[in-house]
Amino acid sequence: MNFKVSKDFKTPPFSVPSEIVDSHLKLAGALQLRVILYCLRHTYDSEINPPLMAELFSVSEEDINDALMFWAELGFIECE
Repeated sequence: MNFKVSKDFKTPPFSVPSEIVDSHLKLAGALQLRVILYCLRHTYDSEINPPLMAELFSVSEEDINDALMFWAELGFIECE
């Protein structure tokens, strides 16, 4: 069976840094990947909202914070 990316997107695509795919995709867990994709899609101009993400992904806020820290330690998310 052969697969290819559909060109029939209903919304425009967004960019994912190559380093995430090339170096970190195999290391990241499912929640970590969902978190970074959500952040890349929704939060360039606003702060990250862990409670909203926890509700959206049906996980604890602590799990969201752990996933955010994974990306912060790699330099993709800023943590103050």
